[in-house]
Amino acid sequence: MGMRIGSTGRMCLGILTLGVAMALTACGHRGTAAGKPVVTLTWLTRSDMGPKVVEWEKQVAGQYQHLHPDVHISIISVPWSAYNAKLLSLTAAGTPPAVYATFAAGFGTFLAKGTLANLTPYLRSSDVPMKQWNASAMTSLTRGGKVYGLPMDNMPSVLFYNATLFAKAHLPLPPTSWADRSWTLSTLVQDAKAISRHTTHPTQAVWGLNLSPGQFGTDLSWLWGCDPFAPSGGPSAATAYRTGMVSATYFTSACYTAAMRFAKNLSVTDHVSPSPTDMTALTTLGNDPFMTGRVGVQSGIYIVQPMLAVHPTFRWAIAPFAYGPGGKDTTKLWTDAWVMSRHTAHPKAAFQFLLYLTTGSRAKSFALTTGFFPALSTLQDSTLRFESKLTGMTLTYKQLKSVVLGGLAPGQAFEAPGHTLADFVQLNTAWSNTLDPFFLGKQSTASAMRAVSKAFAPLTASAAASAAG
Repeated sequence: MGMRIGSTGRMCLGILTLGVAMALTACGHRGTAAGKPVVTLTWLTRSDMGPKVVEWEKQVAGQYQHLHPDVHISIISVPWSAYNAKLLSLTAAGTPPAVYATFAAGFGTFLAKGTLANLTPYLRSSDVPMKQWNASAMTSLTRGGKVYGLPMDNMPSVLFYNATLFAKAHLPLPPTSWADRSWTLSTLVQDAKAISRHTTHPTQAVWGLNLSPGQFGTDLSWLWGCDPFAPSGGPSAATAYRTGMVSATYFTSACYTAAMRFAKNLSVTDHVSPSPTDMTALTTLGNDPFMTGRVGVQSGIYIVQPMLAVHPTFRWAIAPFAYGPGGKDTTKLWTDAWVMSRHTAHPKAAFQFLLYLTTGSRAKSFALTTGFFPALSTLQDSTLRFESKLTGMTLTYKQLKSVVLGGLAPGQAFEAPGHTLADFVQLNTAWSNTLDPFFLGKQSTASAMRAVSKAFAPLTASAAASAAG
């Protein structure tokens, strides 16, 4: 996913008390209930999101079984690295999980593999109010007018900044409006130079900016108005994000090349950002560089669990992405969802559990447990009011709302490539491994872009052949 706030360490502020359900685990109900056979629904979850999330899963399963004695929820947990493989192997074996999640590299792959159930008929027959979820989240989970998941979260990419370091450098704070065109990459780099303080050891330095290029470099190329999978234009012009298949690349375009040159120069020429080697040293101080207090501005997904877990000793806030040379401040959208298997033997029961997970007190307790921004519209206002009072937060509720909801506005953000492309893991590995020398300053921009194009050639050829077939 790239460097971001909250990439590790899932912590809990509080979990909803579930009363009698506390005593009922996911292994509780078997046999029959009131003379009716018990339906078993397998729920595939992640095991690496921390003990509080595991406890949340057990409690929710127990509560649901208490309300529905004729349903047994069987939880299977695997780490993120094994999630896609586990889902596909269970499906191939004829024992697909009834309910599972998309998370980082799932939706595009699962859709291409045909494992996702179309939820539209179930939503219509249940008369579920679709407007209860944020529009940007539902757009991300809809293809060809069909809904393939219900969102558990909906988060824009933003810039986290250390207000204490800005004050020490006598700099004005970044704006809170995405429409403020005075907030540019040029301004951001100048601020970063004023904040940066270099020493012989990276753990003692202060870095003005930690701006990740993002998946396939799109965190930056979108600011230039271009995309690596479209001949011209930004993410809306890339059909790969709608089909899931990358059949052509444009890494050598002048626009994309300029964006990647900027990314490299932040550390190699401007010396405002830690190099990959510096980053390794910096992370010895903590899992998240920003939380060390030695980074002025860092790009990331709006997830606040580090602030819930570790009270920062500095003042901090968030800001919109800066406008790039292309006149764009387009940002990433991150929508994780619970989905239903197309092959489940109990689709009606699975849909009801899916609906239960994503609404009411379960959605609220999930947001509080993970620090993920909720997709349920009714929870967003109370979440923003709570987060405006976090330790060190400098923004008021109104200012925070402007940044977060502004980043979720139609046309402002596009779903991250990792959530839309099939075979994202293989594609991302090809991009990252090829460009490692480039970001270390050991390769020219033109040479690096030719190299990554060559690395993608067999992958795009395979996608093109599959589309033709």
